[in-house]
Amino acid sequence: MHARMHAYVQGLDTHTYNTCMHACILRHFTFMQVYQTCDLANLGRNGMMMELAAKMPHLIALRDSLYSEEFKAMIKEVTGCGELNDNVDCATNLHTTGCHLLCHDDVIGTRKVSFIIYLTSPDDHWVAADGGALEMYPTVEEGTPGTEPTKSILPLFNTMALFRVQPGVSFHSVQEVYTDKPRMAIQGWFHGPADDTMKLAGEMATVKQLITHSGN
Repeated sequence: MHARMHAYVQGLDTHTYNTCMHACILRHFTFMQVYQTCDLANLGRNGMMMELAAKMPHLIALRDSLYSEEFKAMIKEVTGCGELNDNVDCATNLHTTGCHLLCHDDVIGTRKVSFIIYLTSPDDHWVAADGGALEMYPTVEEGTPGTEPTKSILPLFNTMALFRVQPGVSFHSVQEVYTDKPRMAIQGWFHGPADDTMKLAGEMATVKQLITHSGN
């Protein structure tokens, strides 16, 4: 199998399973009135947030499956990202009307692969007019993205988008949400061991460039 810069998976899990998870998470978002949950790495582990974890068994099971050795082996094969460690790094987020995310490359620390699992409504299908698409950008020169995306991925229920995290290369954004439908997703990263190559490449990362330019 050839490694891919990004990939898109349809029919990620059973429809019933992810429908239950969608409803459960949405109830807690409404209750807490927040746009992002805590880091799911700690949910239900080491005695932390056990009561909340007990209300979200589907979410806990999905998290554990995502970071299993079997799934990480598949991620390595598909993306060609190299070795991955056991770091769990994900959270559930919610984009509402007007929310968007500007173009960036996701490079922070030891991130190797970014993923998004879409948990939008299974009954009210997402369409292009709703906005909220994941937009992938080309690199026109070193560390500089193009002005127009070359790929747009709608946040369709029970699908997963993933891509290699590469400094000054893995440029992407989230298009403004135009609808009042909640754009719910689980977003996270697979991490790898730190090495000198990653440290040097980090000079091209979006965060590094912003810090550098802000000081001028």
